[in-house]
Amino acid sequence: MAKDMLAVNDDYVLSKFTIEDITDEYIDWLNDPKVVNFLEVRFLKQDRQTADNYIGSFYKDTEKYLWGIYSKDPASLVGTISLYNINRYHNSAEISIMIGNTLHWGKSASYGAMYAVINYAFNTLNLRKIYGGTYANNAGMNFTLKRLGFSLEGKLREAYYTEKNIYADGYRWGLLKKEWEENHD
Repeated sequence: MAKDMLAVNDDYVLSKFTIEDITDEYIDWLNDPKVVNFLEVRFLKQDRQTADNYIGSFYKDTEKYLWGIYSKDPASLVGTISLYNINRYHNSAEISIMIGNTLHWGKSASYGAMYAVINYAFNTLNLRKIYGGTYANNAGMNFTLKRLGFSLEGKLREAYYTEKNIYADGYRWGLLKKEWEENHD
């Protein structure tokens, strides 16, 4: 396996995602209301320049990681996953994911990619805690985080505008390395 690749499962693999990996399909995902329904990127029209700026930010001075999630058969990009806001004083980081290819929703792509990145964060980067946020009404991601062992640590009331002047609560999730080791070794 290439140095910048992480095994996910029999169906998916992660590989470092760079500006060279941006495709028209990727940009289309960033502008698809169904795909970005629970992502802050939905508020601005995305184009090649905004994608370049975002992805380029992962390769500057700060420690951040971005992987493409690729299906093995057929080999194609299905989404991205990132580990960022890495704080070496507290040994913590934030995780986020986007499955852009809707044919892979409800499959093992999210769970497998998150599992691989969490394992990498705890066992390679030696982090102590991973955290992330979701909208309360994002049932799929909330289910996946619970299944991975995350604990709901807080609720931000009416934190996110959804549509038609409706606001959703925000959830903050956390997972400690010792909890991960108890359930995944």
